[in-house]
Order: sequence, then structure tokens, then C-alpha cells
Amino acid sequence: MIPKSGTPVSVENWEYHWGQFPMDEEGNFQWERGGNYEGIHNDIWISSIITLNPPHRGARNVIWYRVQLPPTQWSDPSLNIQVHGKFRIYSEKKLIYQFGDFSKEGTPYQGNAPRIVPLPTDSMGKMLYVEIHSDSKNIGFNPYPTLASHSEIILDLLKKQSDRLIIGCFYILTGMISLSSYFRLRIKPFFTFGLFGIFFGIYTICRTTIINFFYDSPLLWADVELAALVGGMASVIAFLVQMFGEDRPQDRALNVLWKLHLIFAVVTIPFIRVHTLQLDEVMFVYHIFMLASLLVLNVYVAVMAYQKNRDAQIVLLGTLFFSLMGVIDFFNHLFPQNMVIFSISYLGMVVFLFSLIGVLIRRTVDMIARLRNSEKLSLVGQLAAGIAHEVRNPLTIISGNLQLMQQKGYSEETSQLMLSEIKRINSILNEFLYLAKPNSPKLEVNNLMEVLNDVVYLFQSQVMNPPIQIIVTATDKVLLVKCDPNQLKKVFVNLLRNAVEAMPDGGKIRIVVRKLKVNVIMEFIDEGTGIAASNLKRLNEPFYTTKEGGTGLGLSISRKIIEEHQGKLQLESELNHGTIVKIVLPLARKIMIS
Repeated sequence: MIPKSGTPVSVENWEYHWGQFPMDEEGNFQWERGGNYEGIHNDIWISSIITLNPPHRGARNVIWYRVQLPPTQWSDPSLNIQVHGKFRIYSEKKLIYQFGDFSKEGTPYQGNAPRIVPLPTDSMGKMLYVEIHSDSKNIGFNPYPTLASHSEIILDLLKKQSDRLIIGCFYILTGMISLSSYFRLRIKPFFTFGLFGIFFGIYTICRTTIINFFYDSPLLWADVELAALVGGMASVIAFLVQMFGEDRPQDRALNVLWKLHLIFAVVTIPFIRVHTLQLDEVMFVYHIFMLASLLVLNVYVAVMAYQKNRDAQIVLLGTLFFSLMGVIDFFNHLFPQNMVIFSISYLGMVVFLFSLIGVLIRRTVDMIARLRNSEKLSLVGQLAAGIAHEVRNPLTIISGNLQLMQQKGYSEETSQLMLSEIKRINSILNEFLYLAKPNSPKLEVNNLMEVLNDVVYLFQSQVMNPPIQIIVTATDKVLLVKCDPNQLKKVFVNLLRNAVEAMPDGGKIRIVVRKLKVNVIMEFIDEGTGIAASNLKRLNEPFYTTKEGGTGLGLSISRKIIEEHQGKLQLESELNHGTIVKIVLPLARKIMIS
């Protein structure tokens, strides 16, 4: 059946022959056997449905294909063909197209982007020959070439690849917005996320044929594709370390990993440009390295997700889809004739991108909430300063008169009750005053364990009923930090008091202190009633408390003190399963004092 003009035709029924055509003394191909010609006989041509890496290659790097073109008529017939290697196309025994440099020995990688080859109008219905040279592991073409008019081929490519082009532009736009946010807010994850978006946007666009319409250099775009892939992977790893890293050994290992990715690109790309290394072989090695890195990332994120880190749980979904993308790309490179599922690859990248955007939004919302709380503390502090100064003097006079009344024999029970209430009011006012005019910490080098042990001894010396046991475990007896001991003691007292009040039936309070490379981590772990998830989100709000008679300022003050020491205070809790308060402080050599 003769295809209608205007309908794209898949050119199949190819025959191949390994090795070069015989040539006469003048260097002309001997196309047919017969007479004084030693051309290839029709019986020697092998029919095969496999056009990429057909069997029995051995050490040969030249293969010929031929096919009878259908007798369709187009005003501008063209062939869309994706060849692995440099190649020449002949019609009517005449050279009509050449891609790659045939003047030099050897066949360095030329790129394998699809080529649109114009055909002579009178070539329809006649034999077409394709000569391919390749030193790489792949030789031939895949998939089957498409025959149509030049304009129809371009429209077909635009329809099939427009989604990739749009997705790539979306990645780049997202990355630029993130970089803009970084330069305004100076939050590092925005910087690495921005690089990730831009690099993978470039990578996605480079994997389209459309890019060659703008600048026809497949090898250059292949180099850019490799550089963008490496840069994107390095950015992803650095981003996750910045989001979840706490100076643990695994965090430092990932910091080394993303640097290794950059070193790989810096070392290999120059050798590819001078044809010392084959690009497809380098891509094969890098895909293995990338898959190993993705496995490490999945384990890293999965461990934190298992520890009920909500952000890590969101990112884990994205990393799994992203890993699927990497596996598909790897097998697409390894077995290109069998892989045609590109869409899942790009879907995986989209899911990963949106998972990272989700985490960034959550972190940004949390940061905005902290800023609002800080503004609330500032306003309340100004109000507290005025109230405290107006009320403290009358309280002093009342307290003195009550003491005189107690000495003259008035009801001791009533006077004690009034004194205890006045002490409580005075305590609240002191907390208000701290918020209004906090004393700048007097940072000096101190042994953190001595500061902690002083507070623990104070609690252990008290008779508590029911009994509560405080157990301290530390990796080092001496941990030097620059701190204000009195302010840190205030934090420790507040945390231990909260833990004691959360265990009305008694129990154990464990304090675990670990030294890392540049930080020290302290964990206060109790066996108390815990805090409901709905209440846990509000604990950062000043004046919010779940304790009867509490002021709701203790945790806010403690967090403020720790942040003034350039540290972090985090709280994890589950109802009926206790609470963990984690404090991270820098060691003395890393802290900066303004």
C-alpha cells in the first residue's frame, strides 16, 4: 500500500552488512557484484528488525544499512533519523548527506541527536544506503527513522517534545525565583534549590531535539547536558544537607559527596572535548555514580522520615520518584533499543521538585511565624517594662507590711498565702522584664558539663515525691563553649522543672550530651505525659501554656537565650510518650562574638 503524501511514514524493513563496501582503484564504492565489480551481493545483506547494535559485530566499527523507500511523493521529503555515530547517506549511489568528520582517523563521539536529512524528490521508491562509523559500544540507529515532509517532521517534534521544553523552562523560572529569594532573605537552602532548578531545567531542555534548531551542535549540547546533570545532582545533595544537616558524620559525608560530583565534571569534560574520553562512556560511568548517590540520599532521608520528621517524609516521596528517574535514564543509556518510557523519567523529576518546594514553603511559613512571635515579644516587652516599674514598688511595701503583721501575731496561714502569691507575681514580672530588656549574655569559655552538673545537683538534692531520677550521659567530661553560665542555668532549670511537672507519678529524666565536630548536642528526655500534636505547634507562641498557673513564657525565654548563644532549641513530643528537648550549641572555637 502506498502511503498518502502528508502522512509521516515509519521506515522499516532495513537490511545491514558489517564492514566497509569494496572499493575500486579510484576509491569509488562498488555497489553491485557483477562483471569486474566486487560489490556486496544481495544474499549477503541481512534483514533484521534490530537497527541498533545488531548481532555479530565483533571488533568492527563500520556498518551499512539499506532500505527501499516507499513511493510517496512530497515536495520536500526528509528523513528524521537518530544515529549513534558519524554517518553518511547515499541515494542513487550518490552522497546526499554527511554528519561528522570523516577526514580524521577514528570515530570520536559526535553526539546522537536526531537529524533531519533532506532527500532528493526523485529518491522516493528507490534504494537508500546509510554508512555508519562508531568506536563506542553503540552503533546503528534507534528508533526507526520517520519519512515525511520537512515541515511535518518539525511540527511532529514540537508536538512530542513541547512538554519537555515547557517543563525545562518552568524549572529554570522556579530556580531564578528561588535565587531571588536567597539574595533577599540570605537563607542558604533557597540558593541551592535555585541552582537545582536552573541546572535541571537546562538538562531537560538539552534532552530535546528542538535545541538543535537554535544552534546545531549535538556534541556541545551533550557536554552541556552532562554538566547540568552533575550540577543538578550536586545542588540536590547540598540542599538536603542544608535542610536536615546537624553536623553529624553522615552530614559531613554528604558534603564530601556533592563535591565529588563537581570534581567528576571538572575532570572529565575537558577530556571529552579533546576526544580522550568518549562522552557516552563517561555518561555510563556517571549514571552508576548517580544511582549510588541516590541510594545514599534515600537512606539518609528515610532515616529522618522514620524519626517522624515531617519535612523528611515529604522529601522521601520526591527522592523515590527522582531515583526512579535515574534508574530509567540508566537503562535507557544501557539498552537504548528497548527503552521508550521517557515520560516517567520527567514525571519523577516533577514530583521531586514539588516535594522540595513543599518543604521550602513549610520552612518559610515557620520562619514567618517565628518573626511574628519575635515582634509579639518585643511589643509585650515594652508593655511589661512599664507595668513592672509601676507595680514593683507597691509590691515591695505590701511585702514588708505583711512581714510586720506576721511578727505581731496575725494569722500565719493567711499571711503565708499572701506572701506566696506576691512572690509568684514578682516572678512573673521578672520574666516580663527579661523580655523587655534582656541582659546581653556575657560570653566566656566555660565547661558546659560543670554548668549542667550544678543544675542537676540542685534538683537531685531536693526531696521529690514521687521520686524522680535524673541520669546524665556524656561523651566527654569537658566540653568548652562560650556562654553565660547563669543564663544557661536558667534554661536548664526551666527544662528540668517542666520535665518534673510532666511526670506526676515519678520516673526518669535522661540528659544525653554528645560532642560533634563543631557543635555539642544536649537532649533532655522525660517519661512524662507528653504534648498533643495540636498543642505542640503553639508552644512557640508567647503566653501559650498547657500547665495550670503557667505563664507561657518559660520556653520562649529559653529559646531566646539559646539563640543569643548562637544555638538552636528544638522540641519533640507525643502524647503519653514523653518529650525530648534538643539544644545545639557551637563549641568555643567556632562561635563568633559581635
